Amino acid sequence: MSVAVHDDDSQPSDRRLGLLVAGALFAALLAVHSGHMYSIDGLEYYRSADRLVTAGSVTFDPPIVWAPGAGIRAPGGPPGFAFALAPAVALASGLRTFQPPLTTSPYDMRLLYGDLLYAAASWVNPLLASLTAAIVVALVRRLGAGLRLAAVAGFATVLSGPLLWYARADFAQPLAAFLLAAGVLVVVRVRSGGGGGWWLVPIVAWAVMTRPVDGALTAAVIAAGLLVPDARPGLVRPRPRDLAMPGLGFVAGIAVNLIVNAARRGNPLSFGYGDGVTGFLPTGLLAYLVSPGRALVWYLPLTVLAAVGAVALWRARERLSLVVLGLPFALWFLVYAKWVGLSGWAYGPRFLIPLVPLAVSLAVVAVARRPS
Repeated sequence: MSVAVHDDDSQPSDRRLGLLVAGALFAALLAVHSGHMYSIDGLEYYRSADRLVTAGSVTFDPPIVWAPGAGIRAPGGPPGFAFALAPAVALASGLRTFQPPLTTSPYDMRLLYGDLLYAAASWVNPLLASLTAAIVVALVRRLGAGLRLAAVAGFATVLSGPLLWYARADFAQPLAAFLLAAGVLVVVRVRSGGGGGWWLVPIVAWAVMTRPVDGALTAAVIAAGLLVPDARPGLVRPRPRDLAMPGLGFVAGIAVNLIVNAARRGNPLSFGYGDGVTGFLPTGLLAYLVSPGRALVWYLPLTVLAAVGAVALWRARERLSLVVLGLPFALWFLVYAKWVGLSGWAYGPRFLIPLVPLAVSLAVVAVARRPS
């Protein structure tokens, strides 16, 4: 079976398949969802969303105290994930009387495990993961996969790797994964002669507001996909004017971040990332490539097939598909291998979660090229 970009993901059967896969996954994730917080990161995002709903403000006081003698002031991270949580928090606002108040007590476990308001609003990441699976269904259909293989790809996106856990947790990476996959799908559609390029404005802006580093990498992947030459039939030639959309989104996302940073910390350039880049690139790369603690291949074995799919695209000179599906691996691995040292808090493949839907899509390429 030959994998080539085509313009049929708008067919009703494809849309129905994506919605069915997303609906089944959403129901399954809700059935196993804990409904409690997992991390101080998630607590900050959630309380930021609550503050946004109740006061219409991006600032927050008093601080959350999470260590003796040290306060972690929420919100500390970028606002994008809090924006995603805000509608769910608003819908569950009737349970606010059961919300544990912030106190000066360090390690107050009620904030993580005793909040009924969060339990009722914690369906956002399960929904994001399910919608990401629907995007993968549409993407692999454009790559030439049949309906059965596309359905398998959608389920595998969530059930075969780390997104299954992160869909139930409270980190921002599932939103970053959803936005990267959505951006890739829009680029493939635009290069296939379809419309909808304006979607790149909110996609890139939201990605930058969610995680500025991931957002910048997402914008770079989208720009590369719009500009890479590919002479296959059915593809339009690169049009530099198309860069206006991701460019506008990037500027808008950065502008919102600068305004929020200034309001929260009095410094528009303070993104709340803490120590920032502290790792050593060679050992960091080795860890993300082979370490049982961080390597994506151990958490998502389909990564092995993804490598086979990338080679197949290289040999077939399918440059557009190779760039939008393969370039993110180089970018994310290089950046996050340097981001935090091996003795730091970056456990597991957390920073590589945005690569999961692309790895599954590349694995589909490998399987489709070898039907036996």
